[in-house]
Amino acid sequence: MPWSWCGPGAVEVPALELERGALAGHLHTDCPNFARISQTTRLLEGLAFIPSLSSRDQGGRQGLVRETSTQITLKPILWLLEARAVQENSRPMPLQQQGDRNQRVERQQALRVRRLLVSVAVYVPCSAFLALVAWLGYLPAGFVPLWTATFAAANLVFFALIRTRTNLRFVDPSMTMAQMAVAITAVAMILYHAEAARGALLMLLLVILFFGVLQLKTVEVLLMGALCSAAYGAVIVLLSINRPGKVNVELEWVQWIALTATLAVLCPFVGYLGSIRRRLGESLRTIKELAQHDALTGLFNRHDLAHTLEREVARCARGTPPFLLVVVDIDHFKRFNDTHGHLVGDCVLQAVARQLQDTLRKDDYLARFGGEEFVLLMMANGLAAARTSCDRLRKRVEELRIDELGPQRVTVSIGGSFYRPQDTPGSLLERADNAMYRAKTNGRNRTELAT
Repeated sequence: MPWSWCGPGAVEVPALELERGALAGHLHTDCPNFARISQTTRLLEGLAFIPSLSSRDQGGRQGLVRETSTQITLKPILWLLEARAVQENSRPMPLQQQGDRNQRVERQQALRVRRLLVSVAVYVPCSAFLALVAWLGYLPAGFVPLWTATFAAANLVFFALIRTRTNLRFVDPSMTMAQMAVAITAVAMILYHAEAARGALLMLLLVILFFGVLQLKTVEVLLMGALCSAAYGAVIVLLSINRPGKVNVELEWVQWIALTATLAVLCPFVGYLGSIRRRLGESLRTIKELAQHDALTGLFNRHDLAHTLEREVARCARGTPPFLLVVVDIDHFKRFNDTHGHLVGDCVLQAVARQLQDTLRKDDYLARFGGEEFVLLMMANGLAAARTSCDRLRKRVEELRIDELGPQRVTVSIGGSFYRPQDTPGSLLERADNAMYRAKTNGRNRTELAT
């Protein structure tokens, strides 16, 4: 078995219902990944954010119908997290991987553009406010248009860096600290020219810090706070040198002390909010991963298979080479359960899953379809190559030796079909499933392909 019993009392959290046969395991603090799971659970419980998700599909062999479920135990999650290195062998096919990666980058870039537009949107009312301040006589004539043009150009540079993907070469592709530094410089210019309204305009520096919630860690927020304090300090020094008779230096330093004290309180709070946001994001990614994988075998589950199959069918409909869908069914699996018990049956499922993973190429896709059935998506050049690949899988499973079964062998029946024009996920799956049943009818432990 891939896990051991670690102590009394299974711990349950609302989230996903395990696939059939998953064990209600036990959790001990010495087990790996305990801290990660506990932290995720505590965080989501504290935020009242644990949704009811579904990872189990129910329905006939001809469709992919999903059913809402609500229970999960932590031990299979623990095993699933420990099996991530093995799961790498069941990744999607290369074109899908490349497409998913490009889509993810595009989504991130679009998010960065939206965040930039939010910051630009802040400059717009700020310019209007500065125009009012200038009209009241607290800013020099001509300052506002020059200021607006300068920092509009600066934001156009950021926009160009994102659109040309140059930002992807940076350590921080979001350029959050750089944008905040530009904004702090903009406010420092205002403070230098603001005359008697300088104290009121200090609030603009505090507004800039809240943008750090989106991306920055606490140390980075503190660094931005120190830059705000240093910028105002530099303004005071320049004013005392260039305009000694027009500025109350003592009052400016009192305001600097008040600003610095406010930043000392505000920056850790902003950093804490940012850390909560990141932890929540990590927890959601963990839940998403669990929702995509079968807890017993570590393979992709039926829910993920449905989405992957839809993408591959759509890809082939656009004219790319067809793929092969293979259904693998363990022969006489019910007999193993009835004779040796369900725990041994689970052992058989895990052993077959590992053997299939070890035999497949890295770019092939493997999922547990339900019960004792598995589905593979792979590329093959014609029926002869497809049959050779399927027979290689079948023979490798036949080589399995499981101690709990004694002399009994584990065999599989395999059915496969290539994508055909006008196919839907359901029609392709049905044709491969029918081929698998022909293999059962013709004696089991054999391969049948739809022709």
